[in-house]
Amino acid sequence: MPPNSQNPYDFILQDKPKAKRQVLPSGKSTQSRVLVIALGLVGLIVLGIALMAVLSAGGNAATEKLTLAATDQAEILRVATVAGDKAQGRDAKSLAITAQLTMATDQSTMITTLKKLGKKTSVKQLVSSSASQDDTTLNTAEQAGQFDTAFILLIKQLVANYQHDLRLASASAGVNTKDTINSMYDNAQTLVSAK
Repeated sequence: MPPNSQNPYDFILQDKPKAKRQVLPSGKSTQSRVLVIALGLVGLIVLGIALMAVLSAGGNAATEKLTLAATDQAEILRVATVAGDKAQGRDAKSLAITAQLTMATDQSTMITTLKKLGKKTSVKQLVSSSASQDDTTLNTAEQAGQFDTAFILLIKQLVANYQHDLRLASASAGVNTKDTINSMYDNAQTLVSAK
């Protein structure tokens, strides 16, 4: 008798193979196939909604940061306009005129960019909460005969804040918006480097 390679007691010593349990229906019936397809579609829809929420949150952040920069920009323009009338020295008058031209040009670009991002705004809505404080600083300096010096210091501080807000907006902006923001940042840099 040829030797049997199997142990006759294997059925006792070895574990029984466990039947695999299916997570999804086997797909044999039409009803189970429809259920699998419906669950797949619902999963894709939920994934799509989650992805859109994540992507739109970044756009909202960029829009809010850009709105803050637009408020800074409007304040720079307002202060420069006041200084254009009150400045006495050549450097202060030159800086006021340069700031007015630069910010007026960039302001229309800013408002157009914000509209493209879905934020409708006007120049009147961009009035800064620090306007009265800036006016007090300039009025006090004017009474002390130091208007030009106070204006130059104030405008440089306002431009530094503006550039900071532009950097923050650029970090969360799309490619086209980022190019526009970088252009405005470069334009503001001319004011910082002015005397």
